[in-house]
Amino acid sequence: MFYAAEHSRVSLPHRDLYGSTWPYVELLMNAEWLFADCYITEDEIKIRMSYLVSNPAQLHELINKPDISIVGVYVASPPYMNNTDSWKMDKVLRITRAAFVGDESHQNEFNRYELTNGGEYYSSGNIKSDRRVENIQVLFSM
Repeated sequence: MFYAAEHSRVSLPHRDLYGSTWPYVELLMNAEWLFADCYITEDEIKIRMSYLVSNPAQLHELINKPDISIVGVYVASPPYMNNTDSWKMDKVLRITRAAFVGDESHQNEFNRYELTNGGEYYSSGNIKSDRRVENIQVLFSM
Protein backbone atom coordinates (compact mmCIF):
# COMPACT_ATOMS: atom_id res chain seq x y z
CA MET A 1 0.00 0.00 0.00
CA PHE A 2 1.26 3.47 -0.89
CA TYR A 3 1.02 6.57 1.27
CA ALA A 4 1.28 10.10 -0.10
CA ALA A 5 2.29 12.49 2.68
CA GLU A 6 0.75 15.94 2.56
CA HIS A 7 4.18 17.59 2.87
CA SER A 8 5.29 15.96 -0.39
CA ARG A 9 2.47 17.43 -2.51
CA VAL A 10 3.56 19.72 -5.36
CA SER A 11 1.63 22.19 -7.43
CA LEU A 12 1.76 22.10 -11.20
CA PRO A 13 0.90 24.99 -13.52
CA HIS A 14 -2.15 23.12 -14.84
CA ARG A 15 -3.32 21.70 -11.51
CA ASP A 16 -6.93 21.71 -12.71
CA LEU A 17 -5.93 19.13 -15.35
CA TYR A 18 -3.91 16.85 -13.09
CA GLY A 19 -5.30 17.34 -9.60
CA SER A 20 -2.83 16.80 -6.79
CA THR A 21 0.58 15.37 -7.59
CA TRP A 22 3.30 13.82 -5.47
CA PRO A 23 6.91 13.31 -6.63
CA TYR A 24 7.26 10.42 -4.18
CA VAL A 25 5.14 8.13 -2.05
CA GLU A 26 5.93 5.74 0.79
CA LEU A 27 5.46 1.99 0.62
CA LEU A 28 3.83 1.13 3.95
CA MET A 29 4.31 -2.62 3.74
CA ASN A 30 7.33 -4.70 2.81
CA ALA A 31 5.34 -6.43 0.07
CA GLU A 32 5.35 -6.65 -3.70
CA TRP A 33 3.72 -4.00 -5.86
CA LEU A 34 2.97 -3.79 -9.58
CA PHE A 35 3.97 -1.38 -12.33
CA ALA A 36 1.49 -1.35 -15.22
CA ASP A 37 2.69 0.11 -18.53
CA CYS A 38 -0.46 1.22 -20.38
CA TYR A 39 -1.97 3.19 -23.21
CA ILE A 40 -4.99 5.38 -22.55
CA THR A 41 -7.10 6.25 -25.58
CA GLU A 42 -8.90 9.60 -25.43
CA ASP A 43 -10.64 10.96 -28.51
CA GLU A 44 -8.62 8.59 -30.74
CA ILE A 45 -5.34 9.82 -29.22
CA LYS A 46 -3.15 7.25 -27.47
CA ILE A 47 -1.22 8.44 -24.43
CA ARG A 48 1.39 6.25 -22.69
CA MET A 49 0.76 6.09 -18.93
CA SER A 50 2.17 4.13 -16.02
CA TYR A 51 0.27 2.99 -12.96
CA LEU A 52 1.71 1.82 -9.66
CA VAL A 53 -0.71 -0.58 -7.99
CA SER A 54 -0.37 -2.37 -4.69
CA ASN A 55 -2.20 -5.60 -5.59
CA PRO A 56 -3.52 -7.63 -8.54
CA ALA A 57 -7.14 -6.69 -7.76
CA GLN A 58 -6.31 -3.09 -8.67
CA LEU A 59 -4.64 -4.34 -11.85
CA HIS A 60 -7.89 -6.14 -12.67
CA GLU A 61 -9.73 -2.80 -12.38
CA LEU A 62 -7.39 -1.34 -15.04
CA ILE A 63 -8.00 -4.31 -17.34
CA ASN A 64 -11.76 -3.72 -17.19
CA LYS A 65 -11.55 -0.09 -18.32
CA PRO A 66 -12.28 0.07 -22.07
CA ASP A 67 -10.05 3.11 -22.68
CA ILE A 68 -6.95 1.45 -21.14
CA SER A 69 -4.81 -1.16 -22.86
CA ILE A 70 -1.98 -2.80 -20.93
CA VAL A 71 1.36 -3.08 -22.70
CA GLY A 72 3.19 -4.82 -19.88
CA VAL A 73 3.11 -5.52 -16.17
CA TYR A 74 6.12 -5.69 -13.87
CA VAL A 75 6.30 -6.94 -10.30
CA ALA A 76 8.58 -5.14 -7.85
CA SER A 77 9.53 -7.83 -5.37
CA PRO A 78 11.16 -7.51 -1.94
CA PRO A 79 14.22 -9.64 -1.06
CA TYR A 80 12.27 -12.35 0.81
CA MET A 81 10.20 -12.94 -2.32
CA ASN A 82 12.96 -12.94 -4.97
CA ASN A 83 15.60 -14.69 -2.81
CA THR A 84 18.20 -11.94 -3.20
CA ASP A 85 19.54 -9.13 -0.99
CA SER A 86 17.60 -6.37 -2.76
CA TRP A 87 14.39 -5.38 -4.46
CA LYS A 88 13.94 -6.48 -8.10
CA MET A 89 11.55 -5.61 -10.89
CA ASP A 90 10.62 -8.33 -13.40
CA LYS A 91 8.18 -8.49 -16.30
CA VAL A 92 5.12 -10.63 -15.55
CA LEU A 93 3.60 -13.20 -17.89
CA ARG A 94 0.77 -14.39 -15.62
CA ILE A 95 -0.55 -13.77 -12.10
CA THR A 96 -2.60 -16.42 -10.34
CA ARG A 97 -4.26 -16.52 -6.92
CA ALA A 98 -4.45 -19.80 -5.03
CA ALA A 99 -4.62 -21.36 -1.59
CA PHE A 100 -1.77 -23.32 -0.05
CA VAL A 101 -2.88 -26.12 2.25
CA GLY A 102 -0.61 -26.27 5.29
CA ASP A 103 0.24 -29.25 7.48
CA GLU A 104 -2.91 -28.89 9.58
CA SER A 105 -5.24 -28.35 6.58
CA HIS A 106 -5.02 -24.61 7.18
CA GLN A 107 -5.32 -22.61 3.94
CA ASN A 108 -3.20 -19.54 3.20
CA GLU A 109 -4.00 -17.52 0.09
CA PHE A 110 -1.13 -16.22 -2.02
CA ASN A 111 -0.31 -14.74 -5.42
CA ARG A 112 1.98 -16.53 -7.86
CA TYR A 113 3.84 -14.39 -10.40
CA GLU A 114 5.04 -16.21 -13.51
CA LEU A 115 7.79 -14.13 -15.12
CA THR A 116 8.66 -13.74 -18.78
CA ASN A 117 12.19 -14.99 -18.03
CA GLY A 118 10.77 -18.35 -16.86
CA GLY A 119 11.08 -17.61 -13.14
CA GLU A 120 8.31 -17.37 -10.59
CA TYR A 121 7.66 -15.57 -7.33
CA TYR A 122 5.18 -16.25 -4.54
CA SER A 123 3.72 -13.49 -2.37
CA SER A 124 4.19 -15.71 0.67
CA GLY A 125 7.71 -16.64 1.73
CA ASN A 126 6.41 -20.03 2.95
CA ILE A 127 5.62 -21.40 -0.52
CA LYS A 128 8.35 -22.67 -2.80
CA SER A 129 6.48 -24.99 -5.18
CA ASP A 130 2.99 -25.71 -6.52
CA ARG A 131 2.40 -28.82 -4.43
CA ARG A 132 -0.59 -28.72 -2.07
CA VAL A 133 -2.13 -25.79 -3.94
CA GLU A 134 -5.88 -25.47 -4.46
CA ASN A 135 -8.41 -23.10 -6.03
CA ILE A 136 -6.10 -21.61 -8.66
CA GLN A 137 -7.60 -18.51 -10.30
CA VAL A 138 -5.93 -16.56 -13.13
CA LEU A 139 -5.93 -12.84 -12.31
CA PHE A 140 -3.83 -11.56 -15.20
CA SER A 141 -2.26 -13.02 -18.33
CA MET A 142 -0.36 -11.39 -21.19
